[in-house]
Amino acid sequence: MKLAAVTGTNGKSSTIHYARQILEQKGKEVWTITNRGVLEPGGVEFQIFWCRERGSIGKIINQLSPGEDAVVLLEAYSISLMADEWFGTRLDVAAFTSFGRDHLDVHSSMSAYFEAKFMLFQNCLKPKGTMVVHKSIPNISRFLALSEKNENKIILYDDKILNWTLPPDILPENFNCARHISESVIDLSINPSDKLSVYPLPGRMEKVENSLGINIFIDYAHNPDGINFVLKKINRNCKGKIITVLGCGGDRDPGKRVIMGKVAKYLSDKVIVTDDNPRSENPTDIRKSVMESCPDALEIPSRKKALSTALLIADKNDTILLAGMGSDEWPDNDSDHRQTDKSVMLSLIENFKKYKNENSSSRRLRNVGTGINATSFDQFF
Repeated sequence: MKLAAVTGTNGKSSTIHYARQILEQKGKEVWTITNRGVLEPGGVEFQIFWCRERGSIGKIINQLSPGEDAVVLLEAYSISLMADEWFGTRLDVAAFTSFGRDHLDVHSSMSAYFEAKFMLFQNCLKPKGTMVVHKSIPNISRFLALSEKNENKIILYDDKILNWTLPPDILPENFNCARHISESVIDLSINPSDKLSVYPLPGRMEKVENSLGINIFIDYAHNPDGINFVLKKINRNCKGKIITVLGCGGDRDPGKRVIMGKVAKYLSDKVIVTDDNPRSENPTDIRKSVMESCPDALEIPSRKKALSTALLIADKNDTILLAGMGSDEWPDNDSDHRQTDKSVMLSLIENFKKYKNENSSSRRLRNVGTGINATSFDQFF
């Protein structure tokens, strides 16, 4: 059995998702352990909850039944590394996708945050194992020194895709990381001639198809680097205006909220600030923090109404980004039903097509800017 773990501020889930597909097409038995739970080789998914005790990763693996030649791919979180959940785990491959501001509600500084992630390489990687590290990661010299000490192979990769033809929604830097991980665990070169079929992870730059001529993307971006990356990618191809819907989760690093608002304002034509899993915090306070740096944003507490507002003010060739929740479910405040950004948006699109055909006021609503009264949308949606 081979073990490979991926850490990083962003890109962990997509990298594992790509690596799983690559390895399965190479005939490998693959198990994945991520924040969503365990995914078995047959595609059966079940939830797990990280137990805060020494050796918990090892215990989870022992409860599974991977074959002798299987590959287990794991997401590695700084919090779990600090909590000794990885105690005794010996990895064949450790990867680092990206590094930016996040989780400073737990870590005292960016330096402490980095040290927590570096523990994956320092404490968990086998001697002669492989490091796969993006070139933008700080302190590369420390990885080089550690690789020399432990006789680790080190692969430094970037965002450039050479000779590969991939779907437009595939993130090249995460594909590169996944390819290097896959090559390391099966000890084979993977080439464009292999004709790999790789598809994106739901909720990561996921496009919502529609007949309105509006580009709608859903992404899990929930920190400054994530928002910056996604909006820059959208800006490269957008022909109309960009409308960004975002919020911030509660009981998490409060300092990143004003930065996220600033990035959204700078890279969008219109920002809508809404709720995003406030947990134990007052959602009004969270929205206020985000809006400090984008005071012209629309503030719409109801996520469903925020999504409907974005749709109403969008014209053909505009782009809507629904950031933060990805494919995660969130509750409908009017019922016990749980929904996703995608399910809500698909429903809104159908209602909007009917509304657009029956009401001439839609153009007026698009042009009123910050004067939109969100409560008036109840009659339409």
